[in-house]
Amino acid sequence: MLKIIIKNIFFIILINNYSFQLSANKIVISNVSIEGNNLNEKYTFIKLDVNGENAWHSSINAQNWNSIWLFAKYRVNNGNWQHALLSKIDSEHINSNGLITDAQQDGTGVFIYYSTAGDVNFNTYNITDLKLRWNYGENGLNGDETDIDIQVFGIEMIYIPQNSFYIGSGGNENNHFYTYPNSNTPYQITNENEINVGTNSGNLYYNSNDGPFNEGGDQSGPIPQEFPKGYNAFYIMKYEISQEQYVDFLNTLTRTEQEERVNISFTYVLSSTNGMQNRNGIKSLSLGAVDDPLFFYCDYTSGTQNDINDGQNIACNFLSWDDGLAYLDWSGLRPMTELEFEKACRGTLDPVSNEYAWGSLDLTIVSSTINNNGETSEVVDNQGNGLCNFDIDDEGGIDAPINAPLRCGYAATSSTNRIQSGSSYYGVMELSGNLSEHCVSVGSSAGRTFTGNNGDGNISTSTNWPNFHASGGRGGNFTRDYTRLQISDRSRATIASNNKFSNAGWRGVRNAE
Repeated sequence: MLKIIIKNIFFIILINNYSFQLSANKIVISNVSIEGNNLNEKYTFIKLDVNGENAWHSSINAQNWNSIWLFAKYRVNNGNWQHALLSKIDSEHINSNGLITDAQQDGTGVFIYYSTAGDVNFNTYNITDLKLRWNYGENGLNGDETDIDIQVFGIEMIYIPQNSFYIGSGGNENNHFYTYPNSNTPYQITNENEINVGTNSGNLYYNSNDGPFNEGGDQSGPIPQEFPKGYNAFYIMKYEISQEQYVDFLNTLTRTEQEERVNISFTYVLSSTNGMQNRNGIKSLSLGAVDDPLFFYCDYTSGTQNDINDGQNIACNFLSWDDGLAYLDWSGLRPMTELEFEKACRGTLDPVSNEYAWGSLDLTIVSSTINNNGETSEVVDNQGNGLCNFDIDDEGGIDAPINAPLRCGYAATSSTNRIQSGSSYYGVMELSGNLSEHCVSVGSSAGRTFTGNNGDGNISTSTNWPNFHASGGRGGNFTRDYTRLQISDRSRATIASNNKFSNAGWRGVRNAE
């Protein structure tokens, strides 16, 4: 008979007498158990509770909602962690919480969100007895295995509906998109068809003269039909990957896979330093034989591992292009294109020249004082329209009040509006400032080969995603000045680097079905 031993990464982990309490982006998954075992059809149910904040579903204006992307990992007899294949049929997942359970056709996970439409703010997710059908036979299991561990993961996502939108604001941002020949005319994307790039009237175009490396791009095209342009619906992570989320990922990898992502020769394994740099507090601990996987944890306030103030919700920096791709493949997501970035920021509204992700020119730099340092409630000691973590004069952080990333969602409270919280049109956080966003660039031939396929949950298999020559950075960060925060700024649209930068993070997207 199938024997399941629950080790839920978001609730309690027990490893060789170490005990840790974890939660990620204020989503807590608890009370995980297995219910039923159908040996004939080879499936069982993973039963769980989910708690979180800021649940909503709007039927006006943006017409979108926030959701939780749920997926599971398992291992047999303490072997390598594998991705659990869930049912592809919505109705085969069971809930009684007024939720939509949106199964995916590749079986990598399910989206859950409230079905009630309207300007509804539920404030909290209180989901009990959710049952996800795990078709373990599709994973090659027989149902008579005697030692299986399961972990369930959740990532908060925002649904971006299908519709037309503009790229470029009509302003003077570096290397911004426009409709040739008028550099003050934004370019409208009305479908996913091929886009011509060049100096014929009506084409998409951009300059490429910022810095010594022409980082706007090669000004070539076309952008193929298969390249995701943002017109079609997609889901996007509400926040940048947090340090806790990256720790969760690392703790399901083999030792070889771990060492491809981090430098275990140093105390702080992502920054490759023995003293903490730029608020990245991720460390590792050996719990077994020399070749066994390491255990990773957050330790922002050195001492007790994964303490309540150890920076679990601080945005994770020092992530290279390959680091981010590995996380997105593991979680069933994919990289975002720079066209999707502008859609997620601006939505369907007419552009405002030189606007930031919150849709205005309002801007307030964060205070140097952090309250509740490292905790899930961490905030800076000031407020204001367009409150943002950035540098004053773009001198590599010399004049930045904090010179490091803040926690995910640092400016948003229950009483802030879009401009005060730094939210995008659709409710996505920190698309301007904090950490730069890795995007697939249209400004390189490597980027234009991207076809937008989702990850399959297994980083050992090929996704056919482009290498770092496709990479670009958008949205600015804590070391860059206000101009880099502008939605349409393309100063670093073609970075073409696989380095771990202190000011760069990641967030993923997934095609909507």
